[in-house]
Amino acid sequence: MKDTIYQRIDPAPGLTEFIDCYWIIENLQQEEVREQKIIPDGYTELIFHYSDAYEIKLESDWQTQPYSLVAGQIRKHFFLRNTRHVGMVGVKLKPTALAELFGLKMNQLADKVVDAQKLIPGVDKLALRLRSATDNQKRIVMVEDYFKEVHSRGAIQNKVRMAIEMMRKGSRQIKEITEAIGLSERQLERLFSHYVGLSPKFYARILQFNTIFELMQKGDPSWSDIVFESGYFDQSHFIKSFRQFTGEDPSKYIFDQPDMANFFLRRC
Repeated sequence: MKDTIYQRIDPAPGLTEFIDCYWIIENLQQEEVREQKIIPDGYTELIFHYSDAYEIKLESDWQTQPYSLVAGQIRKHFFLRNTRHVGMVGVKLKPTALAELFGLKMNQLADKVVDAQKLIPGVDKLALRLRSATDNQKRIVMVEDYFKEVHSRGAIQNKVRMAIEMMRKGSRQIKEITEAIGLSERQLERLFSHYVGLSPKFYARILQFNTIFELMQKGDPSWSDIVFESGYFDQSHFIKSFRQFTGEDPSKYIFDQPDMANFFLRRC
């Protein structure tokens, strides 16, 4: 059987304020149902299925996904499985982009994957065109053309973006961040709720967890190096955090497995 294609595509320079990358996951010869885990990565997604449907298990029950969907921020892992053939094109969006571009209240989308046609104008027509397109290059052009039309309406929330950038650079203390950007902790909490969907403290935890995967990409560091460089207090805190987000012990996790979890957590 043909291997599944995992591919990233950079957005046009004018769209990088809102889009981290586009991605393709495809195996049109897939027949076997394969269950995959999705792990928090701090981004939101706009996803289109152009082949057979997927099923999702956020809690206890499997549900069929719509062919176009919006994925908000997630606090813990969940599961997906194909029903047959695999064909997806996705847009990995900057954490605040859905709120900035479409006015969505991100706290209402936390831990949810929702039919995009109910939330975003024009997505229904785009989804139909993507399903009828003959190759992925054309699909990416279609998605990019859509965002070129809508990106001018985006109102960037600079304070939240500044806070996120500080977190990415290793700042974990919310008081330190609020003092640097000139907001009170309560103001930052309200802005994060609206624009990100999570509290600043929890979002910082996700970014700290993501650092583990960034370090693993760079080589084969020891666990003690990972604990230190990712900023965990000690190894027990590191293991607890890893288990909370993945449901697995880090020593048993396969970081080079070609699957969705590792693909999404690998930096674009």
